[in-house]
Amino acid sequence: MRRIRCEADNLRHMRDLSLAGVFDSHEIESVWRDSKKALDAFAIPDTAGGVNLGDRRAIYYLVYHLMPSAVLEIGTHIGASTLHAASALHVSRPRSGNGATLTTVDIVNVNDPIKNRG
Repeated sequence: MRRIRCEADNLRHMRDLSLAGVFDSHEIESVWRDSKKALDAFAIPDTAGGVNLGDRRAIYYLVYHLMPSAVLEIGTHIGASTLHAASALHVSRPRSGNGATLTTVDIVNVNDPIKNRG
């Protein structure tokens, strides 16, 4: 496989990131509770092989805290983590003052009814 150069100079350094501070944040907890009501309406099943609820919440907290301008998700599956990242991006927009993009890719479309006939 041919190697290509990856330009990483514009990536943010996370030397001072406190994961405990992120996950114990009362601000994020409050925003999470409000967002969770809307997220629960999607009724993502825990038994479909998607990301578990604890990891979905962690993704939400991190995306909300970091306020990235872009998120790339590799391995979409049923979209459980995608939905949580999108929600966190949406509610953090007023804080960041910017829009953000979410790009998600997968090798296999698990929701394709023709390819997944058994």
